[in-house]
Amino acid sequence: MKWLGFLALSLLLSGCSFLQEKPQQSLWTFTGVKPRRTALLVLEAFPQDLRRSFKSPDFDSLNTQALFFEKAWVGHLLTSPLASFSVITQGVLPKNLKTSNSFWLEDLPGSKDQKKIIDFQTSSGLVSEAAIDFFKSQPQWSLLVARIPKNSADQEVKKILSYLENSGLLAETLLLITSEQGESVPGGVYSKTSALPSWLKPLASTPWKSLEADSTLRFFLGPNSRKTLTALTRDLKKLPEVSELFYRKEISKKTYYIRSYRSSSLSPEDFDWSKIHTPILLQSIAAPRGPDLVAFLSTPSLSQERVQRIPLWIWAPHLRLNNSAIRSQMEKTPARLVDLAPMIFELLGEKLPPNLDGTPLGISSVLN
Repeated sequence: MKWLGFLALSLLLSGCSFLQEKPQQSLWTFTGVKPRRTALLVLEAFPQDLRRSFKSPDFDSLNTQALFFEKAWVGHLLTSPLASFSVITQGVLPKNLKTSNSFWLEDLPGSKDQKKIIDFQTSSGLVSEAAIDFFKSQPQWSLLVARIPKNSADQEVKKILSYLENSGLLAETLLLITSEQGESVPGGVYSKTSALPSWLKPLASTPWKSLEADSTLRFFLGPNSRKTLTALTRDLKKLPEVSELFYRKEISKKTYYIRSYRSSSLSPEDFDWSKIHTPILLQSIAAPRGPDLVAFLSTPSLSQERVQRIPLWIWAPHLRLNNSAIRSQMEKTPARLVDLAPMIFELLGEKLPPNLDGTPLGISSVLN
C-alpha cells in the first residue's frame, strides 16, 4: 500500500496537472463569427510612427493579429478634427459633408440608442472610463466612437482593449484604431480684422475675405476675386513657407484646382509625395463653395506627408489573415479616412449606402 501513498503524494506535488483548468484561449484569434458591434477609437494628432510607443501585451496582440495599413493617410485637406470625424462616419469627403449635428449617430449601422460618441475635449473624465461605463450600461451596444488624447493614448487604448478582451466582448466586436491626422499643425480661421501670425502679416494688405490655416492656407476672396487672386498670388510667392499654389476654376460645371506656382526649393521627397497625393487632397474640397486659392506649405519642421500619414489597425473575429500573401497585399493598400465607413459596412455584412466617396478597398478578400 506504500506505493499508493507515494503516488498520491506525487500527484499532490505536481499540482494535479490533469485536474487543472485549461488556459483560456486568446480572443485575438480567428473564429469566423461576424461581429455585431463596432468600436472605433480615433487618436488625437497621432503620426503613424508613434505606434512604436504602444507597449503592452494588448498592443502585441493588436500588431500581430490585426491588419495594419502601412499606407494609411488622412486623404483630405484638414479643416478641423470635427471634419475628420464627419469624413470617417459619413464616408464622404469634406466637399459633400452634411451639416447635421448628429450625423455620426445616423450614418453607421446600429440603433441610435445603442451608439455613443465620447470626445476627450467634452468628457469630464477619462475616455476609457466613459467607454467602459457605456459597455456596462448598454449590454446591447452597437457602436462606440471615442476620440482619445495624444498624451495618454497608450493608457486609454490599453484599458479599452483590456476590458473588451476580459469581458469577452472582443469576440463579437469589429475594432478600428486610427487618428484624425498625423503631425499636429498650429492653425486657425482668420478674417481681415484678425491678428495674423507674424509670418502672414505681409498678406494683411491684400483684400481677401477669410483664411483657414493649418498645413495649407485656404483663402476665400469674396467680390472682385480675379483681381484679388492676382495680387494674393504675387504676395504668396514671396513667402518661403509656400511650396505650391492652386486656384479654383469651374470647367463645364465641374470644379478643379489649377496649379499656378511651385517653389524651386521643394525637396525631391516632397515633390514625389505631392505629385501623387496633392491632386487627391484638392479634389476633397473641389466644390463651388470651396476656397478660391490654396497654398501648400513646406518647411524643415512641416512635412505634408507627416501631417497626412496616420496609423490604421482593423481587427474582427472573422478576418482570416493566415494567407500571408493576401494579408500583405491588403496591408499595402493605400487607405483614407473616407474609406472607413464603407469598410465598416462591408465587415458587418451591411449593404453599402449610396453616394459614398470612400470604398471598402476589397476588405472582403480577407473575410471568412
